[in-house]
Amino acid sequence: LYSMSYLEDAVEAYMRAMQDFSAPATEQFEIYKNLGNILLRLGDADGAEEFYNKAYTINPDSDVLFVNYASLYVYRGDYNKALQRFRQAIQLNDKNDKAWVGLAMIHREF
Repeated sequence: LYSMSYLEDAVEAYMRAMQDFSAPATEQFEIYKNLGNILLRLGDADGAEEFYNKAYTINPDSDVLFVNYASLYVYRGDYNKALQRFRQAIQLNDKNDKAWVGLAMIHREF
């Protein structure tokens, strides 16, 4: 559902999956991260941040998650925080294309 952009249905499915949350940490991380992505697309920045924070507690070294945080800050118009998060993503993985593109976009804004 998530990959097919059925966002509301994906949120419902993820919420049902979390009711019996005995999944491995890697799966929990993906669920939290994906829920954050969905909520950001739906315009719920606070909800997105809440789920990104939950994902962060499981894997604080995810370059992908830092790109997601940066996108959240771009959405909010906080380009300084977005810049910091894109840089953190690149420090973790200098081959993260989305982080490099995001960094370029932020520098263009400045």
